[in-house]
Amino acid sequence: MLAMQKPGTDVRRRIHPHLVFQLQCIVESLTVSRGWASNPVEGDSLMPPAQNFCARRDIDLFLKRNNEKTSRGFWYTADLLTLFLARDVVRYGSDGVNETTIGLVSIVREDFVNWLGESKYMEGLTSIPPSQFSNTNPNGLWEYSPYLCGVGLREGLEIAHGLGLAIWDAHTEPAYLMHLHNMLVKKGYLSGPIDLYAGIGDIFTKEFFANGKVPDSQFTNGLKAYMRTKTSTRVTGKHQHGDPSMLQTRD
Repeated sequence: MLAMQKPGTDVRRRIHPHLVFQLQCIVESLTVSRGWASNPVEGDSLMPPAQNFCARRDIDLFLKRNNEKTSRGFWYTADLLTLFLARDVVRYGSDGVNETTIGLVSIVREDFVNWLGESKYMEGLTSIPPSQFSNTNPNGLWEYSPYLCGVGLREGLEIAHGLGLAIWDAHTEPAYLMHLHNMLVKKGYLSGPIDLYAGIGDIFTKEFFANGKVPDSQFTNGLKAYMRTKTSTRVTGKHQHGDPSMLQTRD
C-alpha cells in the first residue's frame, strides 16, 4: 500500500513502530536461518546454514500432516475424535451435539491441512499470478520464512486450544470424569490422584466444579450443582469460552 502512493508523498506517519519491528523479525529470521547473523560487537557473521533445516519443522510436528501411523498430531487426533463421535451417533442416536462438534472439528482440521504451513501454489494453481518462488519451491512463502511459520504455529495452537475448550463446554463427559476421579480419590478407592486428571482439575476448577469448590463429600450433590450451572449458562446465553451459538451445551 505504501509503495502505491504518489511520488513525493510523505509516508513516514504511516510507518508505525510495530510494522518496523515485524519487518525486522521477518528479515532477521530469514537471514539467520541461511547462516547470516549480525552481531553489534563482532559485526556480520557468515556460516553455512544448519544441515537439514526446515522452517516448517514444528508445524509438521504439530499437524503430522502425512497422518503417519502414530498416536500424535492434530490430524490424527481430529480424525480419531470424529470417529468416536460418529460411532456414538450410530449407537445412541443423534442429539445434535455430536454432529455439531464433528462439523466444527472438520472445519478446523481442513483449514490447518490446507493453509497452515502450505501454500495453494503447491497444488499447481494456474488461475492466479505465478509464485515468486516458482523457480525454487512453490511453497517458498513458508519454506523461507521461519517467522511466518512461528506466527502461524502460535495461532494454530491458540485455535486448537479454543476448539478443545469448546468441545468440553458442549459435552458433559469430561465433567463426569473429573467428578468421578475426585470421588475415587477422596473416598480412598485410589491410592492417590492421577496426575493428568489432577492437573486438569487444578487448572479448570471453576469450569468443572460449581463455584470452583471441589467437594469432599456429598459428591452426587456436587455433580448436580455443576449441572445446574451448565443449564443456567445455556439459558442465559453466558459462555466462558466463546460464542454460545458455536456449540450447544447439553442439559
